[in-house]
Amino acid sequence: MKEDGSVTVSALAITALAALVMVVMLRTERTALERSVLYSSAARADAILDGAELSAVTVLRRDLETAPDLDHRGEAWTAIEEQDAPIAGGRFWLSIEDAQGRYNINRLVRGSLNDQQVFTRLSIWAGLEPEISEAVFVFMEALGPVDDVEALQAAGLSRRDIDQLRPFVTTLPEIVPVNLNAAPEAVLSALFADHIVGRTLAARRAAGEAISPDLLRQLRLARPPAASFNSSWFEIRTRITMGRMDRARVTLIHRDDHRGQAVARIVERRPAPGDQGA
Repeated sequence: MKEDGSVTVSALAITALAALVMVVMLRTERTALERSVLYSSAARADAILDGAELSAVTVLRRDLETAPDLDHRGEAWTAIEEQDAPIAGGRFWLSIEDAQGRYNINRLVRGSLNDQQVFTRLSIWAGLEPEISEAVFVFMEALGPVDDVEALQAAGLSRRDIDQLRPFVTTLPEIVPVNLNAAPEAVLSALFADHIVGRTLAARRAAGEAISPDLLRQLRLARPPAASFNSSWFEIRTRITMGRMDRARVTLIHRDDHRGQAVARIVERRPAPGDQGA
């Protein structure tokens, strides 16, 4: 009888062990399946983001072909933007920003007096102390160009300084002017060295009027040396969510006229804040 009891206990132990192994196997299979589904969703999401980038490149190239003199928010290239749009299994976002709407601090590498004056006015109107501008000039002439505003920490700017400056500056790899049709009021004021002019132009633009050579003549204003009415650089922001997956991307696009033909191409692609890579 005692031997039968031992056999029964052993059988129960074996059964329990087998059940445990089965649970582990099922969990492993489920984890592998979930991972496979996640990778599949990520691949689909990347394909959608790639397609969105291609659409942006195409519409910006066409805009350069048909309306090269002015770039503003009233043009057709803004029509492809999407905000929280439903797609199969998720949501989608796409926005296009004129990257020349902010002041390119890499202009300071040349040591131009006009550029220094514009940056000084802009930094003061952004709430920075006047001496910060001089530190930035020294840094940029010695170590510029830079590829991110964060680099200005090495010039002595604090996190607060950079956060206050960021909405008004950029770090494009090419020395290009600011597009008056995309610049915030503070940047317009810095370029024209006049708060009232900046406010007036921003108001005219908000009313749906593009800033053009004709408008400046009407207002008896001269175009500042670091300003233009069109752009070559654009930033595309895309995002897609599917279940627990959240993919976000920032893409820098450059376009120009190459031997009489409009060309637009992707220069840089990077994950946006919040991106959850597979």
